Amino acid sequence: MSELLGGTGDPIPVYASTGEVQPPEARIEYVRDRVAEGFDAVKLRVASVDDVAIVREVREAFPDLTLMVDANKGWSVRVMEHEEQWSYSDALAVARELESIGGIAWLEEPLPRHDYDGYARLRAATDVPIAGGEFNDGIFQFREFADRDALDIYQPDAALATGVLGATEVASMAREAGVQFVPHTWTNGIGFVANLHVIAAVDAPWCEYPMEPPWTPDVRDFPLAEPIEQDGGTITPPSGPGLGVELDRDVLDQTE
Repeated sequence: MSELLGGTGDPIPVYASTGEVQPPEARIEYVRDRVAEGFDAVKLRVASVDDVAIVREVREAFPDLTLMVDANKGWSVRVMEHEEQWSYSDALAVARELESIGGIAWLEEPLPRHDYDGYARLRAATDVPIAGGEFNDGIFQFREFADRDALDIYQPDAALATGVLGATEVASMAREAGVQFVPHTWTNGIGFVANLHVIAAVDAPWCEYPMEPPWTPDVRDFPLAEPIEQDGGTITPPSGPGLGVELDRDVLDQTE
């Protein structure tokens, strides 16, 4: 599919994406394992302003590693509603701390997903790139971000929000705005590979690779006959017809 959309099939760098807040010691061990597997970048999860201390300790342990930080304050999933929402002041305080830590590729979803003005204000106030949009449903919501110069990284999910062609349109919008496009991929194997084809088609700089044991590729890709594995820090989309994957018929039979 990615070739039909203009992609080349070249290897795409992956970053290991976490979903939990863990103490610094556990996170340092986790990062060490990912680096040994070939990852050149890791995204750390934070939930409170105080969690920035985790990022600082990981940075001290891995001074040259690319780090992303995800606050997950834009989710529409009900299970996330118990989490503390950040005010603009909270988000700015975290951004300032990340500036002092240095080398942060982006701060993801520090504010509610429809707070377009807040995102614009935050982006103008910090040197840390601001990312968001994984649950912003439809191209028109990204036009709201674009009209306000509100994001440095657009992160739609083809499976959750835009569809494959819609995601490529958002990528074009990001290109016109002079910003990056790095979609969210954290669903299941079908959603992951759909976004992978989009990433390849638009030559995005990174592929999010969910990796938070026990959420591993074999768990994520349970609907597929074979998991989609990264190889030494890169990944390529499958080249077969359609999405390029075969479904696990035994799994399908169990859902009937």
